[in-house]
Amino acid sequence: MNTKTIRNLLLLLTLGAPFALGAGYDFAGSITGAAANLVINEEPIFKPVGDTIFASLTVVMIVVCGKKIIFSTSDAEYHAGLAYLKSFLGHWLVGWTCLAFYDVPLWGGMSIHQVIPMIATFLANKINLAIVDTTVTDMQTVISGMPMPALFAPAEVFTYGMVMLQSMVMEAVLVLASSFSFVALGVGTLFGPILISVIIVPWLRHWFFSWINFSVKFGMFAVVAAAQAFVWATAADSFIINFVAGNYTLAHLLTSLVGLGIITLGAILGLLSTGSLVNDLFGGSAHGGGNIGVIGALKALF
Repeated sequence: MNTKTIRNLLLLLTLGAPFALGAGYDFAGSITGAAANLVINEEPIFKPVGDTIFASLTVVMIVVCGKKIIFSTSDAEYHAGLAYLKSFLGHWLVGWTCLAFYDVPLWGGMSIHQVIPMIATFLANKINLAIVDTTVTDMQTVISGMPMPALFAPAEVFTYGMVMLQSMVMEAVLVLASSFSFVALGVGTLFGPILISVIIVPWLRHWFFSWINFSVKFGMFAVVAAAQAFVWATAADSFIINFVAGNYTLAHLLTSLVGLGIITLGAILGLLSTGSLVNDLFGGSAHGGGNIGVIGALKALF
C-alpha cells in the first residue's frame, strides 16, 4: 500500500465522504434540495387539511357571531356583537386570501408561501459568498500539501489531525450555515395552511402570527448566516494566505493551530449566535450573547 493510498484512507476516515478531497459533493445544495422536495411532495397534503379546518371554523364562528348579536340584551352588547362580527369578517378575508393564494401565484408571480423565502434568498444572494468557495479550496490545498506524519512522531500526528479536523469543521460551518433556515422554512410551509386557518378564532389567532414570526425569523436567519459566513470565510482565507503562506510543513502548521483554532471557534460561535442576532433584529427584545451556551445555542437554532 503506497503513501497516496494511506493518505486517502486517512482523509476518508477523518473527514467523511462529504468533505473528502475531490468529492465535489454539494452538501448544502442537497439539504436545501431535500427541503424543497419536502414542500413539493407534502404541501399538497397539508393544504386541503387547512381548507377543511378553515371552512369548519367559519361555520362555528358565524354561529358565535350570530348568537352574540341575536341574544344581546342591551345596545352595548348589540354593538359589541357587531364589532365582533366585523373583526371576524376582516380576519376571515385575510385567511381566505392567504389560503386561496397559498400555492397559486399572485400578481408578482409568487404564491403566499414563497414570499418570505424568495425575499430571504434575494437578500442572501446580495452577499457575495464566492469567498466561501475560495476558502474551502484553500483549506483543501493546505491538506493536500501537508506531508504524511511519521508514525511514531506524536507532534506530527497531532498537527496533521488537528489541521484536518479544524478544516473539516470550518468547511461544515461555512457551507451549511444557511441550510438550517431553509429546512425550517420548509417545515413552516407545511404547517402554514393549518395555522392560517385558525386566524378567524380569537383565542387561536396567535398561532397565525406565530407562523408569520417564525417564517420571518428563519427567512432572515439565512441572510444573517450568509453575512456570518462571509466574515469568517474572509478571516480564514486571509489567515491561510498571509500566515500559512504556502508553507505546508508540519512544523510551520503546528504554529498556526492556535490562530486557525481561534477563527474556527469564532465561526462556530458566530453560527450558534445567529438565532440571537435575528431575535435582536426582529424579535422586539435584545438577547445579545445570552444564547451562546450549548442549550441556548440549540434554542437559537431551532
